Amino acid sequence: MKKLLTILLSLLTLISYSQTKLDMEIFNVINQYRVSNGLNKLEWRQDAFGVVKKHNDYMGVAGSYSHDEPIDIPNHKELNTPGKRFADANIWWYGVGENIMYVYYSDSTLPFISKNILSSWVASPGHKRLLLDESMEFGAVSISLVATKIDPDSDIIGTAFCTFSAFR
Repeated sequence: MKKLLTILLSLLTLISYSQTKLDMEIFNVINQYRVSNGLNKLEWRQDAFGVVKKHNDYMGVAGSYSHDEPIDIPNHKELNTPGKRFADANIWWYGVGENIMYVYYSDSTLPFISKNILSSWVASPGHKRLLLDESMEFGAVSISLVATKIDPDSDIIGTAFCTFSAFR
């Protein structure tokens, strides 16, 4: 099992850390929400994207949905807070926050998925607080596929981890 996890993590590390259309769609919906509440748009930071993407990949390999990284994965440095993950990537910050979500989708459009993610975070006071934190200036979003299966009564159904981080 450890060997399989090592191979999976190695493959994930080799994958280019470039954002997807859905990553950007979610980020844009977050910015639209911030602007509609009288706040500034967050500036996308590619270095922050690398941090949130790496955390999503960790959660997928570890099978652990958490802000922490409690499970030891070979060839991965477990960092148990978003702040530690940002500092390890040499991203200096005065405040950092993280929203994560386990996403279920079935034959959905990008706008539908992104608006549902935002709605879920807005419905949670703690998650909403980060979305509307006026001191935040920068951010990034990553959504990573965890599993797919064919449902005999539907189309393709999938699950994914979504991580949003903002910092100043």
